[in-house]
Order: sequence, then structure tokens, then C-alpha cells
Amino acid sequence: GLLGRPRREVDPATADLVSAERAADELLEAARDRAGNRLVRTLRRHGRPEREVVAAAAGAGLLVLCREGTDALGPRVRFVVEQAACPVLLVWPDGDPP
Repeated sequence: GLLGRPRREVDPATADLVSAERAADELLEAARDRAGNRLVRTLRRHGRPEREVVAAAAGAGLLVLCREGTDALGPRVRFVVEQAACPVLLVWPDGDPP
């Protein structure tokens, strides 16, 4: 700190990481709530999203993906569809495929 005073503010990178972790917790909790009384297992992973999804789905009976954005599938979704070892169900928002 300035002239030997201790620095009390949080490092911005640390604050961003804490914020991201909190947002991930909220997202997982909301997904569990939407599942109702179904048995739900949540798993938080770090890495390239498409590779982590494929790895997490190993041994699964079905992987359900909801695509967002443009009508075309993005490269990450295409990677998952091509590399997943289980069947993949693509769900479009509002149930309307392009």
C-alpha cells in the first residue's frame, strides 16, 4: 500500500472469480429446482466447455443440450454432438427447430 499502509481492497481478479463461482452455484441450484422431484446430480467442472460436457456425459444414457443464439449450431455444440459417446437430444428454445 501507499507509504506502508496495508491494502484493504480485494484484487479484481479474485473478486471476478468469487463472483463467477457464486453465479455458477446459483445456476446449478436453479437447474435443480426446475427438475422438481427427479433425481438430479450436479457436477461443476473447469476447462473448455465442449470437452468438459463430453467428458461429463461419459457413461450417460442421454445428453440433452439446449442451443441458444442463431439458427446454426455453433462449433462447441457441433463438437459435443460429434464426440459424445451417448445419444444427444438437441432442444430448441420454445420447441421450434430452425
